Amino acid sequence: MRHIFISNPFRSGSALTSRMLNAHSQVGITVDKLKFFLFCYTRVTPLTLKSAERLVAEVVDRLSIRFKIQIDQTACLGYLALQPLNYATLYTALTNELFKGQNKTIVGEMEVIAWRSIPDFLEMFPNGKALMIIRDLRDVLVSFKKLTFAPGNDYLIALFNCIDAMDHYTEFQKRYPQQFYGLRFERVKADPQGEMEKVCEFLEIDFEPNMVNPSRWKGDTGQPWENHKISSFYDSNDYQNPVGRWRRRITPEEWFMCEWIGKKQMEALNKVHKRVSDNLFEGDENETNKK
Repeated sequence: MRHIFISNPFRSGSALTSRMLNAHSQVGITVDKLKFFLFCYTRVTPLTLKSAERLVAEVVDRLSIRFKIQIDQTACLGYLALQPLNYATLYTALTNELFKGQNKTIVGEMEVIAWRSIPDFLEMFPNGKALMIIRDLRDVLVSFKKLTFAPGNDYLIALFNCIDAMDHYTEFQKRYPQQFYGLRFERVKADPQGEMEKVCEFLEIDFEPNMVNPSRWKGDTGQPWENHKISSFYDSNDYQNPVGRWRRRITPEEWFMCEWIGKKQMEALNKVHKRVSDNLFEGDENETNKK
């Protein structure tokens, strides 16, 4: 099996993208289940069989208690006993069990707020692939504000997460031209088949129509896709219009913060993608000033 790693800020389209990928017969993606780089990677140095056994036991318990996912701890340890002991083999042992019997050739995890671990992942797996999903930070902000239980103005952390993600997005495109692929949420919504065909080309697999058939989309534990439950705005029809929702939801103060702090990064992405339809600030100022 080959490995893939995906990361993005909160509310950036990971649910949609992972379900489209999971609809492919060869691809298996978990979403914030394993969280390898948060809970396992470099927890102990050097890694020993004893410490690896403890890490595997923690992962097994967390998957079982939180998500009702059962994996074979003995099989994981048996694999580790036969391989050079490092974090790459530990990750492989866990993903082998997560996708056992599914005949997947590409497996991995979507871990939110973990894009800084992409270089570590690619060092672990020189033949691996990494993706990032970027969304207009104004849409991310209004969505995160609606969803989060963070008090007061703490929801603004979403803005700074997006800026850091965009900085790394442009860096990784230059640094890992063969191993990194950047997805724009707006493009996935506008042209799902075209974008999934590009992702398949990047992963070196054939595109499958199921990837753009919502009736075939399922979560990483087999649950059917229910878009209204994923959206921050499930209690209104606005969940059906996620691109540009910020124009209906953002306050003037929030819009000012987004442009003041994040304009440089957003303009840098426009230069990378070059299409006028992708220009995140094209015509927005006049529209916003009408509020």
